[in-house]
Amino acid sequence: MSLKVASLMVIIALPIFLAACLLYKPSVHFPLLYDDTATVIRNGLVVNGTVSGLMQSPCLGYTFDSEGEGSWLKGIAPYFMYDFWGRCACLDSSHKSVRPLTTATFRLDVWASGHDGIGPHGTQRLHLVNILLHAVCSVSVVLFISQLQNLFQIETHNHVISVGQQVREMAIPASIGMVFAVHAVHIEAIANISGRAELLACAFSLVSFATYIQFCIIQQQLVIHKSSNSRRMSMVGGSVCAGLLMLLACLSKESGSTVMAWLCLVHFALFVHNRDQVSGNINSSTRSSAQVKHSVKTMAFPFTVFLLFLGYRHIVTCGNSSPTIGFAENPAAFHPDFPARVASYMQYLKIYAYKAIWPTDLSPDYSVSAVELPSTPLSFILVPFYSMAAALCWAVHSLWKLRDRRYAAVAIVIACSSFIPASNLFFPVGTTVAERLLYLPVLAVAVLAVELPMVL
Repeated sequence: MSLKVASLMVIIALPIFLAACLLYKPSVHFPLLYDDTATVIRNGLVVNGTVSGLMQSPCLGYTFDSEGEGSWLKGIAPYFMYDFWGRCACLDSSHKSVRPLTTATFRLDVWASGHDGIGPHGTQRLHLVNILLHAVCSVSVVLFISQLQNLFQIETHNHVISVGQQVREMAIPASIGMVFAVHAVHIEAIANISGRAELLACAFSLVSFATYIQFCIIQQQLVIHKSSNSRRMSMVGGSVCAGLLMLLACLSKESGSTVMAWLCLVHFALFVHNRDQVSGNINSSTRSSAQVKHSVKTMAFPFTVFLLFLGYRHIVTCGNSSPTIGFAENPAAFHPDFPARVASYMQYLKIYAYKAIWPTDLSPDYSVSAVELPSTPLSFILVPFYSMAAALCWAVHSLWKLRDRRYAAVAIVIACSSFIPASNLFFPVGTTVAERLLYLPVLAVAVLAVELPMVL
């Protein structure tokens, strides 16, 4: 990225950053409510920096004294062994949501507040950090989209382009970033301190992916132009950097692990894109095999990090990574009839889609009776969900058919895939409907809002 392009990025990102901060500024004065009670107020690691106040059962064979005495390792280890709610991750009652980085940021905020702790000033500091993280995420969206643009248009950028053309190209990522910044459904993730897990995971995931894409662009140039060894070293450095950022996303929230799926998706999309572009070329097979070879090399380190994270979770949860879920948290998971369970999960997805598209009647909590659950997937109340799913598939297909809009199709699929861990499709989750889970997936709505009017 040239200095001129970097300066342009800063100029475009500043209004988005300010808009994100100013819009959610009133939340600074909000109290700690709902999940904040468990994750902050009653969490000994946050309030005292020790396991006092937590369940005192030995965790993984270690017993931590309530005074926090001992080596620095003894002070850090509990963050990696206790879940987000202050329970030992090995216990059957644990939600298995081990998020050491998020919990550590809570502790840093409380420590920085001094004697006030989680008093009025400490609470304001916690809220302020959430607002700033949302602004960072909004700017990261601009970087994410612009890097995808560059990746799928690399062969049209081999010539010098004017500043005016650069501004026009940056207008789309800037517009998407602004829509993301002001979307109303973000309020729960930002105003509730517990939503910081979503904010941190989103920021690290987007930056990790954008970093990786930058070095995919270098990979493309290697294939096309036979770049020097220094560029090869840069490619390795970028892969390592992206892998470490992905690890930080995973340690913020488990959904950060979906970055690995994003990397596989973008390589597949890029392979199809380049295959179409060189179709009929005598060197097409050679070029495709070279691209696959470079893809495997660049994904080696992130994939290793991904496996290490899965191993860490397996160890810290004592081999049982499935959370204990109560009926009040997810009544659909307890329905004895499989078709009815599937229909109920689809009803959840319909509500999420409604909130993402038209964020009205928002709620910080959904009780057991708040959602009408159908008894069969053929229920009439699921027709809107099927219609929206079909419309989304049509939009992605339409954007992919336009070569200069393929990056938008990939961005939508990536944003939607980030919701898979919370979708109940592969395993039940401990909530009926939680709007904070839409924080990153709503990026798909932002892309559609900006791109579709341009292609219809």
